[in-house]
Amino acid sequence: MPSRFPALACFALAFTTSAFAQATQISVTNAAADAVLKGNYNPADYQAATEIGNIAVIAPDMAARISKDTLAATLTKLATYYNRNTGTDTVSGTQGIGAARRWVYSRFQAYGAQYGGRLLPSYLQFTQAICGMNGHKDVFAVLPGRDTSNHGVLIVEGHLDSRCENNCDITCKAQGADDDGSGVALVLELARVLPKYTFNRTLVFLVTTAEEQGLYGAYAFRDYCVNAKIPVTAVQNNDVVGGIICGPTASPPGCTTPGALDSTHVRIFSTAINFSMNKSLARFIKGQYEQWLKPSAAVPMTINIMDPTDRTGRGGDHEPFSEVVEPVIPALRFTESFENGNGSPPPAGRQHSTLDVIGDDLNNDGNIDQYYVNYDYLVRNTQINGIGLIGGALGPQPPAFTLTEPQPQRYILATLTAPTSPVDQYKAAVRVTGNDFAVVYAMNGTTFTLPDTKAGTTYYVATASVDGNGAQSLYTQEQSITASVNGPPPTAIAPREATGGPGLRDVRIAADRITWILEAGNRIGTTAALRIVDAQGRTLRLHTFRFAGPRYEATLGRDRLPSGAYRAVLEMGGKTVSSRPLVL
Repeated sequence: MPSRFPALACFALAFTTSAFAQATQISVTNAAADAVLKGNYNPADYQAATEIGNIAVIAPDMAARISKDTLAATLTKLATYYNRNTGTDTVSGTQGIGAARRWVYSRFQAYGAQYGGRLLPSYLQFTQAICGMNGHKDVFAVLPGRDTSNHGVLIVEGHLDSRCENNCDITCKAQGADDDGSGVALVLELARVLPKYTFNRTLVFLVTTAEEQGLYGAYAFRDYCVNAKIPVTAVQNNDVVGGIICGPTASPPGCTTPGALDSTHVRIFSTAINFSMNKSLARFIKGQYEQWLKPSAAVPMTINIMDPTDRTGRGGDHEPFSEVVEPVIPALRFTESFENGNGSPPPAGRQHSTLDVIGDDLNNDGNIDQYYVNYDYLVRNTQINGIGLIGGALGPQPPAFTLTEPQPQRYILATLTAPTSPVDQYKAAVRVTGNDFAVVYAMNGTTFTLPDTKAGTTYYVATASVDGNGAQSLYTQEQSITASVNGPPPTAIAPREATGGPGLRDVRIAADRITWILEAGNRIGTTAALRIVDAQGRTLRLHTFRFAGPRYEATLGRDRLPSGAYRAVLEMGGKTVSSRPLVL
């Protein structure tokens, strides 16, 4: 990541292109990838041999397939290119930025070949004077989505270039293991794993260049997207995501105890307005992780949603995207919790120096004894990124909504306008202070009264749609309203609106049992079955009953049902009529 320290060499090259000349002659080398990003393609041309599009199935499978060994092999290979500075050799087959980006391209090609050519590798070429070089290339790969009617693109990125103390030094050994070999390894790992599945929206695996000199590669890709009117719905930037050791210094807000370790937290930075779509994207990813992966994780992670755009004096490749005002492009940055340095030369830390290596051989026996990139931690950060992409690429369209205090009660009422894509239910997420939601309510129908509101308190509300498989849309832009009177207590909430059909409406989870509230809709008198299945579709609990009235309470035991992600399925006549995710 670049630093905003004027004393560093080459700082005058620019930090953002808004103040200096922008990239020119931007072009994409793969016409098919370009067409997909613009929505001009036939999804059938990129159909998976076996479609897997259920998030309850994909989530645990993805998490299990993220490989520590593959991440390690990728990072080890990147370290062999000696120096990946933007101004290094582009001709050599073994050293420099050119050899490194050709190897990344070859990885995209290989991963695409495993899945019938579904992954489309390409370069984004652009012209700009940086460290004595004029021609530069980002490397990216496109996984086409199957829904061109609601075309959307999600980007996961990391930067390939590395640097030493002098920002344009092309001779030092700049492995850039954590900054940002860790981010590139994460992006490549997701490009290896995710083409197995089928998504509604298109995914882009982006490896940028010239980040250290001023985010130039990200600006070029951003300008390409904006000029081509590519509908980017989310950007997940990964920069310094593999370390767990607090350095002699760390850019605030960060760790303060040198040598301290943290392998169970990751920070998400985004534009410093807590009601922005950037923070909304961070809350969505955190919620997806906590719903689909955290309950069954061997080492659960805590996601900290940070206030500022980035650490003090620092910057990253998410910023060019979040600068776009219309249409808004939500973008954020993942960074390790404990960082080894503040971007200044040693002894401030390992960043931006020859010390940014995978690890050290302390006893000279040919083996690394001290690792500065922790592969187990990198696995977990890759999984979090993966579930964010999966959720964003599978979910339905979000609903529009309004907040009002209707007379005479003046309780806060959220009224939704249903999207065109199929929706099973909605969520209303409420926040008062801080960056996290205070509570997320499940809704049935398109109206919801916020319970237990206090007069004079301002409430921020966002809504989301959920389809029949449990896949959720991104959250809407938050709206705010200040309560003028005390609202109803939770027990006084009006019954949820009936949809006319049978459904799984509410669930109560206790230590020894699970109770579902089931609605018959217009099928009173019908025999039904409630089934609890695991991610592989295996039945773990089965309860048959008859709807004698409009509602039925089904209680199932929790014995020998471990924590994890499941689905509850309501069947009538041997067919599924409703299903909901169940996380224990």
